[in-house]
Amino acid sequence: MEPTFDILTLFEFVLMFFVAYYIAQELSEFTINKSEYLQDGWNIIDWMNLLLLLAVVVYRVMMYMGAGGSLFSALASEGQFTDLSEFAWYITEIRSMNAFNSILIWTKTLKYVPFIPYVGVMMKTIKYSWRFFVSFWVIAFCIFMGFSIGFTGGFGDKFEKVNSLDKSALFLCLSFVGSAFFGDITEQSPFWGGILVVMFLVLVYFVLLNLFMAIMVVALSEAKANEMESKANLLAEQKSKKKKTMFAQMWDMLEMEEFIKTSALLKGLHARREHKKGKKADLERRRYERKQVISMRRRVTQGKPAMDNEEWDDAGPESPSAGRNLVNRR
Repeated sequence: MEPTFDILTLFEFVLMFFVAYYIAQELSEFTINKSEYLQDGWNIIDWMNLLLLLAVVVYRVMMYMGAGGSLFSALASEGQFTDLSEFAWYITEIRSMNAFNSILIWTKTLKYVPFIPYVGVMMKTIKYSWRFFVSFWVIAFCIFMGFSIGFTGGFGDKFEKVNSLDKSALFLCLSFVGSAFFGDITEQSPFWGGILVVMFLVLVYFVLLNLFMAIMVVALSEAKANEMESKANLLAEQKSKKKKTMFAQMWDMLEMEEFIKTSALLKGLHARREHKKGKKADLERRRYERKQVISMRRRVTQGKPAMDNEEWDDAGPESPSAGRNLVNRR
């Protein structure tokens, strides 16, 4: 309950440093590309992990501040009662948050093993199904809350296990693992209690759970189909590269380029080919300049120099070229 600067306290200070460092890193990633950052589910897990760690750090600091020197002097007195319930609450909450945090940390290990085939398929399955899961959990939450309120309102005055909303929700959650007993409810009210239990079984077990499995099956089939399509596209790309390489080698061996340039009969073909190459080079040049303009505007909005390329004007936001066509120094 007090910092004694032993090895455990040293590790806690190191933990505080890493929490601050990774929070700053996540904020910097978020400011670069907000939409892409929020679409990555791993970033959400990272924030849950960091916020729980931050709460643990705050609770530890509050416990240290509450302890002080007077607490231990009071504990030294055998004839005086010292209330430690506040510190026991801090310790209990810290352990509970660390329990959830351990689950998140071990789940994040899957982020670093995508080379395992089945892990890759699983991650693609989650990627394709998260939109359906959002809709599913909204429907499931509404139905589950309705039954929780129904059990509390109908039988809360008769049974302690459903006399509040949180107890009813926990009682219904226990039914998923077979630890909820509905017999006393149906005995108390065979008609209304029986109807309520049957409705819960039909809607939750027969409808919602089957809907959940259907979403998983569809997402898994889409993930496998996408993986097979990616492999087919990769093979087709490799074959196309081989064909282009063989054609280029044959073209060089036969010296067709030199023949087209020197042949009097193919002057028109040579002119058209050179014109086409010039148009392509001009298009690539204009695309490059457009990318440079976009990059310059982005750097100006971030407070950086307008350009980090030595070939272009680098006078910053006050430069006449900021937000306009670039000025070539050549």
